[in-house]
Amino acid sequence: SSKPSLINKDKINFVYAGEIFSKLRDVNPFIGALNDIKDKNVELYNKLNVMFFGNIDDEDIKNKLMQVENVNVSPRIPYDEALGYMLNSEVLLLFGNKNSKQIPAKIYDYFGADGLIFVILGDENDPIKDVVLDKKKCIVVNNNSKEIEDGMKRRDCFLLTILLLTTVNLKISTLCNIGQFYYLCDFDRRALL
Repeated sequence: SSKPSLINKDKINFVYAGEIFSKLRDVNPFIGALNDIKDKNVELYNKLNVMFFGNIDDEDIKNKLMQVENVNVSPRIPYDEALGYMLNSEVLLLFGNKNSKQIPAKIYDYFGADGLIFVILGDENDPIKDVVLDKKKCIVVNNNSKEIEDGMKRRDCFLLTILLLTTVNLKISTLCNIGQFYYLCDFDRRALL
């Protein structure tokens, strides 16, 4: 089947499919991290395509997200359409719940997809930690702008993304970490296999 319409094959696609209840999930640090990346590393920022699907109960937060150029905010979509986005995205966003014992069920959908899972903990007692810590396909960060930004720049995030971005015979441009610096590099996925 064809790729969902908002997937951009030339970018690193981040998807969040679910509700944002501001009392449980604080996305302000994530917005801050995107704005910090834009200020400090415009090459990385321009490679990001971030998609939110679902209701957001706080209009101010929704408007803040919509003001970030590389973020697309859409209402809730049917499950099979959301699954199409999950299966075609390189990074699956998960916001843990603060002051809650609930583990978001979407983590199990995410484990069934190929993408990297980027977990932003709700708080230090978030029970999702037990499910995602020390899993190779998970990057786990606390919910503050600095850790989120650092997590988005981690070398393993890009190495896994390189493998996910292309088909076997396609050359791609992506970001490559050398020391503390990020460069746009061309990779031929065949050389990595």
